[in-house]
Amino acid sequence: MWTETYNFSTQDFTAFLPPLAGMLITAFFFYAVRITRKEQKSGMEKDGCTMPFLFAGIAFGLLWTIGVGYDLGTKYLDYRSALKDHRYQEVEGVVENYNPHAIGFQGEESFTVRDVEFHYSPISIFGFRKTRRRGGPLDNGVYVRIQYYKGTILRLWVREQG
Repeated sequence: MWTETYNFSTQDFTAFLPPLAGMLITAFFFYAVRITRKEQKSGMEKDGCTMPFLFAGIAFGLLWTIGVGYDLGTKYLDYRSALKDHRYQEVEGVVENYNPHAIGFQGEESFTVRDVEFHYSPISIFGFRKTRRRGGPLDNGVYVRIQYYKGTILRLWVREQG
């Protein structure tokens, strides 16, 4: 009996937190510009160098949001369409050469199944990323079926032993 332990199509949207951060940065600087303009009109703000800094913050926030949002959005849509259109590859077999993740966020876990090598990290944005240290199911000798695209695990099943 198989247990599906990961499915990209049900992935949460935490991958889109970086563009959201850019939107919040932009909103903060827009608000700061508004406050600074009110202070300038009332005569409270005398320093003229504040506005260029604030507009630079707005520009940074917008560029971050657009750049990171575009990059993550296109990758997300690519992976999603790979699943929908069956453009993924599939491998089934025993996990070998399992290399667990080191302590902290540095490093990756890696393993092979039938000479197909996989790498992932707990801070990967897309694809399977649940390391054994965080309760992941993978280890040497575990029998798995994996659907992957461009090296990213899109779906993972573990066969129950017994």
